Amino acid sequence: MGSTIAEIATLRDSADVLDDHEELNRRWNADGYLFLRGVLDTDAVERLRRAYMNCLHEQGLVTSVDGESVWTGEPVKGSRAIEYEDLGEAWRALANDPGTERTLRVVLGESPSWLPIVSYRAALPSESTPDDPFVARHQDGFYNPGLDLRICWIPLMPIPADLGGLAVAEAHHSGVLHDGKSQAIPAEKVAEESWRRIDYLPGDILIFNKFTPHSGLANTSDRIRLSIDIRVLNTAAPKPVVGAVESIDDSSVTIHDEDGADVTLAIDDSTYIRGLGAVQSRSARAHFTTGDRVLAATDAGRTRAVLVRTAT
Repeated sequence: MGSTIAEIATLRDSADVLDDHEELNRRWNADGYLFLRGVLDTDAVERLRRAYMNCLHEQGLVTSVDGESVWTGEPVKGSRAIEYEDLGEAWRALANDPGTERTLRVVLGESPSWLPIVSYRAALPSESTPDDPFVARHQDGFYNPGLDLRICWIPLMPIPADLGGLAVAEAHHSGVLHDGKSQAIPAEKVAEESWRRIDYLPGDILIFNKFTPHSGLANTSDRIRLSIDIRVLNTAAPKPVVGAVESIDDSSVTIHDEDGADVTLAIDDSTYIRGLGAVQSRSARAHFTTGDRVLAATDAGRTRAVLVRTAT
């Protein structure tokens, strides 16, 4: 892989055709993404950024809530830069902001149906730059069978090339590229010249197909990169079951859903079962216990679980 981050081609900005639904759909179908510059409310973005900064400050990773996200050098405890439970459902304020709602309504053709699958991202500076800038290339659809979703990635701060940001592979969104042996897509399956990125700003949003390959790029700055990704259902997509586990074993799960009903779904060897992260297990009990909040995608008859995963 020969590209440096600065050499990666630029995303196409579609903010200028936001009032042209037909052209948005044409670009979506051709590219597998829509990048929209400056369409979100920057005050709503800033409020979420400050919530991140509070978490980072409490862990000693930044010196001030009010300053830039310069890393103190303090080691991270565990596998994540922030404790997700400290942020809780802070994402909902940004997702439900009128500017976000308006933008997604234009893109989807109806009001968005947000999924409780949210990743709070706080990428610390890298100790080294990998030879392959897209080493973490993957497709979210591979890890979320049964969900007809789109991914909304939102930068919470200016993200120039030295902070890396997110890259997507243009026009690669027609099926699973993972070979089943690794969490990453093999490099040879995505043409290097198809990768796209941009210098991101608060107010931007990048929406991409569930099968669009994407990769977080190395952060070579002294700051912690702050972003969030939220999943939204496509128009008319079947809704998953979301709620608390009432009981679970390796043959079925009963979920007390958000409407107050108990829904029992069969689990078999084809059910994709995952907790936090993208780690899959054949055993439901390895990941979940009574009271855990989960999301289950189902078959057409809503009798079998295609996917059971942690819900935010």
